[in-house]
Amino acid sequence: MAAVSDRRVVVNSANDVVLENIEIPVPGATEVSVRSTVVGICGSDMHAAHGKHPFMSLPFRPGHEVVGIVSGAGVVVDPAWIGTRVVIEPNL
Repeated sequence: MAAVSDRRVVVNSANDVVLENIEIPVPGATEVSVRSTVVGICGSDMHAAHGKHPFMSLPFRPGHEVVGIVSGAGVVVDPAWIGTRVVIEPNL
């Protein structure tokens, strides 16, 4: 099966934001994959884009505030999760 690809935003600086092509990872046995439907850009992302965030350095991939739909499930995850709307907690 051929790898499925998608795009992701990369911030090199506040004036240098690009898209990169990535291979979509396959969820591990106990994981799910989530297709993002809404992604928030917050103050942390803006500070990082200007090189002024204490924990994020350039380049970085913004958008840790995510709402999406479970699009795939690992072998030990209940497949009923597929299609469920979820909110991501990035600190877990």
